[in-house]
Amino acid sequence: MITGLKGILILIINMRCIIDRTQTGILRSMIRLMARSCSLFLILLAVTGCGREEDERFPSGHHDPIKGDGEMVSINVKVDGVDEFLGGAVTRSGEILTKIVQPLDSTYDSGYDVETTIESLLPVNPVQTRSNMANMQFRVVAYKNNSITAANYAGTAVYSTNASGIASIVANTATPAGVSGQWVLRPGTYAFVFYSYGTNTAPAALSGNWSTTVTHNQDFMLCQKTGVNVTANASGQCLLSGISFSRQCAQLQLCVVAKEFNNNTVQQCAATISGLSNSPVTWNASQTTLPVTGTSGTLNVAWTNPNATTVNSNVYKILPQSNRTLTIKFTTLKIGNGQMNNAITVSATNRLFSAAGNYKITVSIVPNYISVRSYKWARGNLYKSGSNFYFEASQTNYHGGATEGGFIGWNTLDIGVAKYNSGNYSTANDPCYQVVPPGTWETPSDGQLQDLINAGVTYSSSPKGFWFGGNNGVFLLALGSRNQSSTTINNPISASDSWAFYWSRIPSGATAKGLNASQGSNSAFINTSWARADGRTIRCVKR
Repeated sequence: MITGLKGILILIINMRCIIDRTQTGILRSMIRLMARSCSLFLILLAVTGCGREEDERFPSGHHDPIKGDGEMVSINVKVDGVDEFLGGAVTRSGEILTKIVQPLDSTYDSGYDVETTIESLLPVNPVQTRSNMANMQFRVVAYKNNSITAANYAGTAVYSTNASGIASIVANTATPAGVSGQWVLRPGTYAFVFYSYGTNTAPAALSGNWSTTVTHNQDFMLCQKTGVNVTANASGQCLLSGISFSRQCAQLQLCVVAKEFNNNTVQQCAATISGLSNSPVTWNASQTTLPVTGTSGTLNVAWTNPNATTVNSNVYKILPQSNRTLTIKFTTLKIGNGQMNNAITVSATNRLFSAAGNYKITVSIVPNYISVRSYKWARGNLYKSGSNFYFEASQTNYHGGATEGGFIGWNTLDIGVAKYNSGNYSTANDPCYQVVPPGTWETPSDGQLQDLINAGVTYSSSPKGFWFGGNNGVFLLALGSRNQSSTTINNPISASDSWAFYWSRIPSGATAKGLNASQGSNSAFINTSWARADGRTIRCVKR
């Protein structure tokens, strides 16, 4: 500063010399005016000083405490609580529970059927929808002029709640800070943005005082207060009250249920969920919700010490999403003594996970066959619907009408009356072979049917049919057969002399072989001369 003053003094002296040598009155007056202006500027510099370049009331970072500024107001915060995870739709149409039964793969037989249930869970106490925000830290960011923009950033501080949810400032986090470390702001109208990750760790400051990122498994929560008039009360403080945080992520848990295995105990389990919202997602202070973007997000799901027939995973937080297709792959799975790593993948389309929603996905796994002695049998009779072949949902379900799809001639894909294959057996004409995934099943041979008989036969009167291999084995309904030239059903399940007639794939001259069992009998036998045009039932066997 002294060097600057010397320069100005020299300039003034030179100007006076010029005045003395100048003959023109107008020019002399102008130079005198310039000299006087420089003198005045010199006096102002001496009074105010020029080394103070920053307004202490709005420091740009963490500075020494502000001293002796009576205009600054100390900011305190009172937190009301945080919303509970509850409810939420699982589809765009507003469903809160949906079930999906699906073949695991249209080209590959995993050996299992799966029923996937996606549901939203209400809280245990539906009246209690908000809880204390206990033992968490949150950051508050102030924006002046009641306008949330990076240019209007006015300061920030971190607060911590105790077990009762009462908030107090975290030391050395306030900008600007008062003498005792409290957060202080100049009086005015502000917008405040509160955010937390639901942990007892201080949230990082916003990048550029504006944005931050959120990932899956972070319990991100927000509150925004606008139009707040910061003025000092009698104690010189301003209380920000009515602060209630809303959760921005959904809560998700996976459940696995094992059914109808020899041992239903789930001993190992791990999975990945793909098709979720992109992670991380960028949120800025002007947004009251997290943006929903992309489908590249994944989540690894773990189970802690599973050892039951129904096992629940750990609970996870996921970014909100709408109208997505989820893929759940069980990378590790052991049921009983069977290891099924990467064997089961299920998908669910048009899924919605809303912010603060509480969701559970239950995957029930059951073998897609019944094992009796040497062979694996389908879990229901074969039937045709449209142009495709399917298995009944259970062993006691059936299509009993003459042309409903449950009765079919020998080795043909046509369920019409008197339709059959008069030549040799072929897989191209085998309806079992067509069940998705193709090539997994076939019509049994007479030897395979005899093996089933050798497991033991027990008649059941309700519904009418026969157990092979005990009550956990194969159950064949006594449905009768369709006449070879009409829609008449002979020996139907409703008659007093019901019979079970099940095709084999083995021809016998112009006829074919099959299994016979009559009502009331605990025995069965192989018939070697059925007319191929007869419409009979089929229980497929795995190839």
